Amino acid sequence: MTDSPFKLFEPYGPGDKEIYFGRDAEIFALYHLLQQTRLLLIYGASGTGKTSLINAGLPKAYKMTSWFCISVRRRDDINASFRQELARQLGLDEPVSDLNTALQELYESRWIPIHLVFDQFEEVFTLGKDDERRIFFQDLQSLLASNLPCKILISMREEYIGYLYDYERIVPTIFEKRFRVEPIKDSAVEGIITQMCKLHGIEMEVEEVEESATNMPSTAQQIMLQLKEGKQAVHLPYLQVYLHYLYRHAMDTLGKPLFNAEGIAAVGQLGNVLRGFILTRLEETQHYLTKLKAPDGLAQHLLDEFATDEGTKRSCKRSELVQSLEVPEAMVNSALYFLSDTAKLLRADEDDVERYEPVHDTIAKQINELRSVEQKEFKIFAQELQIGYARWEKEKKNKDRLLLEQDLEKVELYLKRLKKREEYAKWVPYFKVSKARVQRKRNLRRYYNIGVKVVAVVAVIAAVYFSNKYLGTSHEYDDISEKYEMVRKERKMLLYQINHKKSSTETVDSLLVEAKQLILNLDYNSAWDKMIIAASLDTLNEKVATAMLEPALWNIEIDSFSIADSMLGEINKVLKNNTVKVLLQRVPALADSNEKRKQLRSCISELNDSTYNQLMQRYYPAMVRIPEDKNYKMGPDDNGLVQWVQLDEFEMAATETTVWQWAVFCKTTKKDFKQYLEEAWSDPGDNPVVNVTWYEAVDYANWLNERYWLSEKEPLNTAILKRSRKKYQLDPSANGFRLPTEAEWEYAAAGGEKLRYGNGKAIADPKEICFDASKKSKYAIVGESPSRTLGVTSLNSPNVFGLHGMSGNANEWCWDWYGEYLVSKTALRNPLGPLAGKFRIFRGGSWFSPPERATVSWRSRYPPNYRVNKIGFRLAKSIH
Repeated sequence: MTDSPFKLFEPYGPGDKEIYFGRDAEIFALYHLLQQTRLLLIYGASGTGKTSLINAGLPKAYKMTSWFCISVRRRDDINASFRQELARQLGLDEPVSDLNTALQELYESRWIPIHLVFDQFEEVFTLGKDDERRIFFQDLQSLLASNLPCKILISMREEYIGYLYDYERIVPTIFEKRFRVEPIKDSAVEGIITQMCKLHGIEMEVEEVEESATNMPSTAQQIMLQLKEGKQAVHLPYLQVYLHYLYRHAMDTLGKPLFNAEGIAAVGQLGNVLRGFILTRLEETQHYLTKLKAPDGLAQHLLDEFATDEGTKRSCKRSELVQSLEVPEAMVNSALYFLSDTAKLLRADEDDVERYEPVHDTIAKQINELRSVEQKEFKIFAQELQIGYARWEKEKKNKDRLLLEQDLEKVELYLKRLKKREEYAKWVPYFKVSKARVQRKRNLRRYYNIGVKVVAVVAVIAAVYFSNKYLGTSHEYDDISEKYEMVRKERKMLLYQINHKKSSTETVDSLLVEAKQLILNLDYNSAWDKMIIAASLDTLNEKVATAMLEPALWNIEIDSFSIADSMLGEINKVLKNNTVKVLLQRVPALADSNEKRKQLRSCISELNDSTYNQLMQRYYPAMVRIPEDKNYKMGPDDNGLVQWVQLDEFEMAATETTVWQWAVFCKTTKKDFKQYLEEAWSDPGDNPVVNVTWYEAVDYANWLNERYWLSEKEPLNTAILKRSRKKYQLDPSANGFRLPTEAEWEYAAAGGEKLRYGNGKAIADPKEICFDASKKSKYAIVGESPSRTLGVTSLNSPNVFGLHGMSGNANEWCWDWYGEYLVSKTALRNPLGPLAGKFRIFRGGSWFSPPERATVSWRSRYPPNYRVNKIGFRLAKSIH
């Protein structure tokens, strides 16, 4: 196999400053900024070259005799590593205890100002602990307060900057001087490619000087187009890997180092190259280990240990790997040797030969992407456990923060893996208390069921006895309203005895408030009983009758027509509407259920048309018209992942589908409704329904097309056609309900503009958006987090289109299969996403999401059969 002269993922070091191209402007800007401050925060996206800029770039600006850099990485603990590195520089065996004294000695040993570089500082937040961070920032402020000739550089990925706000009170100047490392410009990339090729003696088929004489782009431009793959910027580590593959292809096919169009086409686009690079290295490593009789998959399992749940890199010791992988130490040593020496995916720590880490952040990112769905689900569950446990502890072991039964089932499923995590020991009491609570609830349910059965048997015996003794065996109520009359009289007497100190008006208002609360919990029978008692007091009659319309409509929509008929008869006794009386007389003669539903709905409309319309919008989606857009840019601007789209006018539901709306669907289709409810969440009626799979959301849309058209001027055409059990096809020409496409969802959420959050704001406020506001963020306000869904309009913060909850509350399924954004010179019209895939897109963030995952451009995916208490949906409709 032909080797190549390129560095792959290895960052540039001080010895590479002569071959570090294309960053002169940034180098000198960084140099001049350092002359103005003792503390500099350097940040940027992963892969922009922060480490190389510091290690290979800054030495170009300094004279060699004036550049004294001490680089510190976290390893196990940032404070211990800092002290050990200073001891190493001083030639001491034990870590230093006094930082100021140690730094003064180091300065006096060379009489050169010291540059302390804390590289990849995000590890302090992804892997570190609160006490570790607090001590570090206290030490940092102490150093800044001293007069030591020492400059401090903190380098980190920009998405973690928000975590620094928690420590600004300790180090007030932490944000005063900042330098963002921007992705390298296209023109600079072309120059770097050209300079690298000259350095390594590589010919290029079309040189820049020839470009004006031909219509063909230069070879450097052709390479750059493959690297960009529709993205706005090229990352230098990716360039090294791509040129490595291009060099190998040239040598293997041409026998000489020549980069040409055929070779570039053969190597292909960057995404395939990166994935192929990692997979090839993994296969080579596993092949090597198999010869040593290693278990299948050891290479990938070992590499997986070097990426965090968020896809950032972390270091591991040999002993830790032996324990977590449960394989002999000799096997781990062989794997580490091959992955570092041959595969070039890992590297040993210069100061601790027992410790290894990925050679670049990108390796960790690729490891994370290669993880199976099951592995990712475990990572997410472990993260949820960590957050749940922290909240349980913070709220003084609040029982409402304990794990539910389905969570404990996952604990059992993942128990072997969980035991390998360092947090497991402190989670054990959390698991035990949760299990005890679940068991108590099981026992209570069992006792309750036994009690209900006993009461039922006694009631039947008593009913038979009294029926024979007083009424005769053949007596039955001729009409359900006769029963209500009897209940009314009995309860009127009871209420008089209990509430004689209250006025009738106060009692009615109190009863209607209780009934409203019962409806929020979908207990319509108990709510109706409250309303019957209120009606018996013969005051505020119209108000009571209006409230009674909701249980009546509920029974209409779940096809309990006889109960609805009787309820409407009771309501009409109060309102005395002759038209309704005639309409009700016709209902028994109607054989078709659709006609019965239509007739009973017209009764409610006749009694109170305004209330009828309000209730229909409560139990069915209220649609909002979304205007067309000829050129909308999807995706976040900060990482270059964008796609231009053209969208026709369409409709979108003003809110997420609610528990009320879903309950109607479940009742009429005989689905088990309880599986969609969270036991600890009270008053769920107006909350978004969660625990819904993508398939179930599609079934709801198709059911609604058949159900809802009676209130439309014309029938709705089914938009999502079911081809087989798990295969669906979207018909864009149909006018029926469907899931929104990903493009429609983002455009509607952003209000047609490039705004950060779905309520049209740039900052997430927990008073306006339901999200995890427990931590500081650059784009969010810290506040109380509800730790559950809220009413879909309760925060009253719609966007410009009138859509509620497009950020937070519940994630929302979209139609599209998951895939990378498509590259096109023109805007894609009404794109439907990839034709096939394994995962469906969801958008919007949830009550559980940090603010960066509640933006309008954030996207993620799950298998379409996945259900979780953070994902719901809302519907859309085409307009024709």
